[in-house]
Amino acid sequence: MSHRVLIIDDEKNIRTTLARGLDLEGFVVEGAETGQGGLALVGSFQPDLILLDLKLPDTTGLDVLEQVRARPDAPAVVMMSGHGTLDAAVRATRLGAVDFLEKPVEMERLLLTVKNALRLDALDRQIGALT
Repeated sequence: MSHRVLIIDDEKNIRTTLARGLDLEGFVVEGAETGQGGLALVGSFQPDLILLDLKLPDTTGLDVLEQVRARPDAPAVVMMSGHGTLDAAVRATRLGAVDFLEKPVEMERLLLTVKNALRLDALDRQIGALT
């Protein structure tokens, strides 16, 4: 089964580059350039993982993260930022992000992070089912 990844980032080049790399690895990828567009796709596309930019034109990535994590059966979220601060990374993690990537993202690091996030999310779900 192919994992589904949603990329929410206002920079088209970044969405295209990340999507191309993930597609080559067999992931099914969708993209959105705004937080609201991304939230709409969470329901229809049902991603296993979201790559979410910290700064979006219509809202903040942290606001989108909160809304996503409030959903039942929420997908794993990895935050991304070109101007990431330690404070933003800590806040994102407290809100439920699995990891935080600095842009520009190296493809090898992206793939490792995505695979680890999906593995961790699957383990969390298994543990949740046992309790």
